[in-house]
Amino acid sequence: MANIGQTYQNLAKASSHATAANFLGKAVDAYDKALQVNTFSAFPQDWAEIQAALADTYYQFENWVDAINSYNNVLKVRPQDAHALKQAVKIYQNEVFDFEAAFRLSQQWAERNPTDPQAQIGFADKHFSTGRFYDGVKLVGAILKNQNLSADDRIVLRGIEFINLLALDQPNAAVDIIDLLIKDLAERPTNYYVTWDFAGIRHFLANNEKLSRHRVSLNKFLDALAEKNREQIIEKLREIKGPLTKPIKING
Repeated sequence: MANIGQTYQNLAKASSHATAANFLGKAVDAYDKALQVNTFSAFPQDWAEIQAALADTYYQFENWVDAINSYNNVLKVRPQDAHALKQAVKIYQNEVFDFEAAFRLSQQWAERNPTDPQAQIGFADKHFSTGRFYDGVKLVGAILKNQNLSADDRIVLRGIEFINLLALDQPNAAVDIIDLLIKDLAERPTNYYVTWDFAGIRHFLANNEKLSRHRVSLNKFLDALAEKNREQIIEKLREIKGPLTKPIKING
């Protein structure tokens, strides 16, 4: 039945949206039937393999709750399964906004993979969306000492550093980061754009009243990083600098 589920899943990938939903539903049914035979207690590895396929099917469905449950089932048997862990973090962070769960899983992955830049950057990203701004700045500083980071990794890290510094009410330090970002961006191709997903950070920003003072600047910064070419990113970053460098008026 698991093979039948995989067949339906492949058909869904190759189909139109309307037809794909039908194939995905049949895939879920096939995997559920396979799990009735390949139980956790009798065949834990086979059970985990089917759970992984089921999780990916739910992910295609954008059924985040069931996808999370299935990815977590995989991790019960295979705690170091990279795909299951990354997908679970992605859903927790950017879809269901369970930031503490995303933080915990990211921390586990970063601790197990201390030389993997993506694991470390992902963990740094989760500091902002859990309000760990100071620790986030410290972690970014430590990661940036890695001489083997790619230029793209450095740009993402600078972005994470900026939002944490502004959350800490350090606009002057944040402006310095913009200057470093512009310098790094100037060396990238003209069609360069940032691929990092900041959806979870945007949600956290929109719903955290402590960040209301800098919300406009932070949103403009994230909008700048979402631009689709280097020059537009640089132009918008320069626009952000002005308001941040103005002295703050104190009444009285």
